Amino acid sequence: MHLSSAKILHQWALSSGDAIGVQSFHFDTEMAALASGVTGDVLQIGSRASVIDTQAPWRKLFAHCNFTGMDLQAGTNVDVVADITASASDLRRRLKVKAFDAILCRHVLEHVAAPWEAARNIKFLLKPGGLLFVTVPWVQGYHEFPHDYWRMSFAGLKALFPGFEWTLEFYTGDREEEGFRLLWNGQPEHSERTLRIERNLFQFAIDQAPDQDMFDDHPGKKIHLSKFYMPACSVNLVGRRI
Repeated sequence: MHLSSAKILHQWALSSGDAIGVQSFHFDTEMAALASGVTGDVLQIGSRASVIDTQAPWRKLFAHCNFTGMDLQAGTNVDVVADITASASDLRRRLKVKAFDAILCRHVLEHVAAPWEAARNIKFLLKPGGLLFVTVPWVQGYHEFPHDYWRMSFAGLKALFPGFEWTLEFYTGDREEEGFRLLWNGQPEHSERTLRIERNLFQFAIDQAPDQDMFDDHPGKKIHLSKFYMPACSVNLVGRRI
């Protein structure tokens, strides 16, 4: 998938003569381009405007489409209250759309006790050739909405969604201002030979714990347990149902 804002941040020459690199791109620019290529019915799972999506950005990006926001709880930006792990027939009845042209499922599956059931229903609700954009945390602190169950790698996420052709695989941080892709000889590639450097890319060193209380409602300072800490890193997949 071509990204107009992509730039190479760094490349490392290997003894084999090959090179591993990392590329960044402007998240909002590329997501707007992605949305512009979609028409028809679009479903956002986990649409309630809250901590992340306070301005309901996805509804705005897909304003030219028939957009439906679905969430487990009622609230701003929610058109249908439903559980993505409910029966497929019940979901279709509530959503009043047999199959969607695109589905967004971002920052949701970690909060689902049985994400394989959610993945099955998502595939059922998506047209053949339909676009899926799914995001889950690879590393993130506990955050309940209403519970927090899972962390997933690219391989784990792909295992939940067989029968898809993935055209874009990338990392995002907590602010989602930039996306990051791994490169092999200058070309985007997520494989065993590029993913092996992940652990050395997305981290920073903390030499001393901040002088802060451990909890807001209880005295006691933070303690220093680990020098390496990654505050938030999500994996993202964009692809089409085969």
